[in-house]
This record gives sequence, C-alpha cells and structure tokens, in this order.
Amino acid sequence: MIINTLLPIIALSAVIAFHELGHLFAAKLFGIKVEVYSIGIGKKLWSFNSKNTEFALSLLPLGGYCKLKGGDSNNPNLDSDSMDSASPIKKIGIFFAGPLFNIILTSLLLIIIFMLPVHRNIPTTVIPLLGQNLPAEVSGIKMGDRILEIDSRPINNFSDISKTILLKDYPLEVKILRNEEIKNLSITPINSNGRLVIGIYPFIPLKVLSSRNTQIQKGSTITAINGVNTSNYYNMLEEIGNNVDFTISYKNSHGEFTETFTRKILGDLEFLELFSYNPITATLYGFSKTVDMFKQMAKMLADLFKKGEISKSISSPIRLVYDIGTSVDNVYSTGNILFTIETFLTIMASVSLALGFINLFPIPILDGGQILINFIVMIKGSPLKPSITQGYQMVGLLIILLLFVVGISNDIFYLGDL
Repeated sequence: MIINTLLPIIALSAVIAFHELGHLFAAKLFGIKVEVYSIGIGKKLWSFNSKNTEFALSLLPLGGYCKLKGGDSNNPNLDSDSMDSASPIKKIGIFFAGPLFNIILTSLLLIIIFMLPVHRNIPTTVIPLLGQNLPAEVSGIKMGDRILEIDSRPINNFSDISKTILLKDYPLEVKILRNEEIKNLSITPINSNGRLVIGIYPFIPLKVLSSRNTQIQKGSTITAINGVNTSNYYNMLEEIGNNVDFTISYKNSHGEFTETFTRKILGDLEFLELFSYNPITATLYGFSKTVDMFKQMAKMLADLFKKGEISKSISSPIRLVYDIGTSVDNVYSTGNILFTIETFLTIMASVSLALGFINLFPIPILDGGQILINFIVMIKGSPLKPSITQGYQMVGLLIILLLFVVGISNDIFYLGDL
C-alpha cells in the first residue's frame, strides 16, 4: 500500500513544491512579497513566519502553492512589493522560475542516480527481437553480433546505442563484428511509445557475478529455466514470463542443481559488473541527459500532433500515480533497495521535467501563458484591459478542465483493460 500509493503522492508533491520554490526565490530576488509558501494544500497543520513570509505544511500532500502579494486584476495592489506593480520583465522571471526549478531538480536527481552504484557494464553483443518486423531484424542483425560503431561513433556500452540513436529517425550506418568479420548495415530507428528503437536486447551471459541468494551463489551459471536450456538474460526473462514461481537449473563447483524460486530471485542475482560515476562525470552526464530528455519530450509532442493522436496520450494524475506506484513496486518486489531507489528517482526526474515542460506551454493559467501575456505587455508598452486578461484566464481554465476530463476518460479505459 505504501509503495503503490504513498510514495507516488510524495514524489508528485515534492516535484510541485520544488516548482513553487522557484517562484518563491524569484519573487524574493525581485523584491515581491511572498505571503504564503505551503507544502501541500488545504488546512494548515504547522507554520512559521520568516522574513514576512508564512511557511506552512498543509493537510493534503498534493503539491503546494506560493501566494504572492497582489494578483487581483479587479483590485490591483500598487505597493512597491506587490506583483501588480512589478515590471513585465520581473513577472516573466518569476513565472519562468517554476519550470526552471523543475529542470534543475531533474538534473540534480539524475546526477544522484549517476553516482549510485547501479550502472551496469552492459555488453554490445546483441539479440534482435524477432517476429515484430523491427529494424534490427529487417536489416539482418543476428544473435551474437557485436555493435562496434553507429554513424562512425564508437559503441563501448549498450547504453551508448540508445544515446546515439536518440532523435535520429533516418538511416544509420552500423558497423558490426560477426564471427571475426566486420560488416556494415543500414538501420532506420522507429518510434515506439515515444522512443526511437531498433529492436535489440543485449546478450548477457548467465554467469552470476554477485548474489544475495544462499543457494545460487557467486560463480554459478544458470543453464535452464523450467527445463528449457537458456544461455542469456533475455531468454531467461522470456521463459519466466509472468510466472510467480519457476524452476532454475544451475551449476557451480559443487555440482548441478534444479530448484524452484520466486521472482525475488531476479533481484538477488547480478550478471553484470556494477559501477558508479565520479561527481564530475555524474554532473556532466546529468545535465546532458536532462537536455536529451527535454528534446525527446518536444519531439514526442510534435509527433503526436502530426499523427493527430494527442488526445489519446493525455492522462490524469490518477494514471500517473498508478504508473509510478506500479513501476516502483515491481522493482521493490525483487528486494533490491538500490535499484528501487534508482527507479523512484528516475521517475521523479521524468515527472519533474514533464511538469516544467508542460508549464511552458502558452496556455492561460499555466506559467507559459503568463509569460506570453507579460511579453505582449512589454512589447505593447501598456497593460492589457482587465476584461482581456480575465477572458484569457477563463479560456485557460476551460482548456485545463477539458484536458482533465479527457485524461480521466482515457484512464478509465486504460485501468479497465488491466
């Protein structure tokens, strides 16, 4: 229950609270009074005052808010520390600070992830996914092929492949090693659930490099799952499928054995070397991945509009909480705490970046809409009529409500199919 419900809510609240923290810092920087900064919404459980701001912890852990002085278009407050008297450029800075803080949070979370000892030295020897007409299979990639280069870029780790093909939906020249012979193939990535893929999986031998299991110890080699000979991790997962328990045949210096295990065994065994990045490298990778993720979000959104599928992709916070809880719970069930933390932080980073990205949309009541209004005011040289800004806000509210209704409808069908 805690994993499925509480953790996702905490994650969402933390991401939103950090977003509001951006508005607070920018407002303070520009001399605008912050009346209340609250983590959570609803009834205040605890609060204190500092530098003319009330900091509060509220009952419902559903984000938070930052209340600035002023903001009532019908009764503007013209004090020097009011939002109503701030220049358009200051307002733009304050509204932009929220999404900016989400981007910063994403980078910080990714930096932490890169410093965790959860990164695997994954071989570039691959297995093509068969029967789905994916690019690797179509181009002639075979099991055991080792990818050396993609478009003249060296491939030293399997993760280099996804980094190299990111946003490249055109033919790529791939150099492979097959039976000591170098071959050149042309592969065009395709879009699958918002990601460009070519349809391969790393060939990971089933020799146990580390183990928390007292039966299958370090140095053992898994030979079969449910009686079916298995030579690599991908085929092992195929044989396990959705089974709650299954038999594993393995051998070591003490002999050959076949025993029944539960899915927890997947978190007890490690078939790859684990390593962490030093702080400098982690920082560089963290910022680089944030930029890549932002580009990927923008491209995915553009593709959805091109295909006319934008309405089908909308979901509500209910779906988001469910997906976060399910993802973390699946990893947590393996018993590997480090990878559970990595999964949780990765999801938080993705949600944070998505929140910042969406808030930059020029939709009224979102930060992007407010930035647009103040940009127009700055160019025009005079404020807009209250009736115009109120109408603009009403349009924004209707858009958000429509999106919420569409999201709820999509989630009902999604959850009903599970």
